[in-house]
Amino acid sequence: MTTKTKLTDEEYAAKFAQTDPAEIMESARGIWEADTFRDIQVARDRKEQAETELTQAVAKARQAGMTWQAIGGILGMSRQGAQSYYRSRIA
Repeated sequence: MTTKTKLTDEEYAAKFAQTDPAEIMESARGIWEADTFRDIQVARDRKEQAETELTQAVAKARQAGMTWQAIGGILGMSRQGAQSYYRSRIA
């Protein structure tokens, strides 16, 4: 799942600084540490990069003649699952 809008660290900080402290405390997010938010943001970005790299690798494998059966097997999914998920992404 890809987030629709990504905020930079500076945008997050500005948004936080402009928010009423009482409003922050009413939210469960108000008790989380900034490092926790950053960890999630970094992990999300890494996941998106890994998905991009995997899609490129699947495209390269298909161009080299690898079957959907083989690709699915490597990915731990069925031929149909691999084909359904990646075909539109590599077209």
